[in-house]
Amino acid sequence: MRILFLTALLWSASLSAETIQVRLEPFPPLVTEAGGGLTVALLKQLEAISDLHFDVVIVPYSRAKYQLRNGQADLIGHTPVGYESDEFYSYAQELDWQLPTAADVFAMDPAWLSLPRSGEEYYVGAPLGNAEFFSALYDVPIDRFVESTLPNLLQMLARGRIQALMFERASTRSYIWRARLEGVHYRMLGRINAGLAVRRDQQGDQLRARLEALIAKVDTRALLADYLPLIEEKARQGRLVMCPPTDVTSASPRVCPQE
Repeated sequence: MRILFLTALLWSASLSAETIQVRLEPFPPLVTEAGGGLTVALLKQLEAISDLHFDVVIVPYSRAKYQLRNGQADLIGHTPVGYESDEFYSYAQELDWQLPTAADVFAMDPAWLSLPRSGEEYYVGAPLGNAEFFSALYDVPIDRFVESTLPNLLQMLARGRIQALMFERASTRSYIWRARLEGVHYRMLGRINAGLAVRRDQQGDQLRARLEALIAKVDTRALLADYLPLIEEKARQGRLVMCPPTDVTSASPRVCPQE
């Protein structure tokens, strides 16, 4: 009887939980392709202190934005806080919570770390849904960009089909390590905060307020303690070399800067 009561109680609680549809771009170690990572861990902590349930699906950033706009998603990430397009902010709003990230340009030939360049044929890779942002922020013509997944872009970089790649530091280094891609040079473009976004409507306003109140109860600094040193790295330019695995997460970056 006691087991039946507990089962019924858990079943009742699951019915009362509000499901939030979440779409996240692969962004290791914050979001892994397998659906883990530090941001997902944060959402699980929010579940533990609320009646919310987060249904997390890993998709390209372009699809996350599309599904937020058409109502298939309630929460997406990670956004470049304050740097998205005017069109994006017409239907979306970011939470008043963000975490620091660093954007780098990567190239096999260090000469291609300085962009844009005039009078030369070149192509720059960016993950799906990110080209417009990098084009506007760093004055690289949009027609110079090629969008694909990070693994595909790194293959293209290694084969010379693109001359450079622009994206977030920790995520890109993680994939460089997985591909065992030697001889990659990098240059820091700048620090850009990453965040989460909801729809710009009454329902989105309510969800934003609830999430911000819940996040304020969580020790996010402790959660991100092993990630932040990767972003605060002093070297602004250099060459990446393979280094021993760390114990941050199974998807943590495992390439080290060599100035």
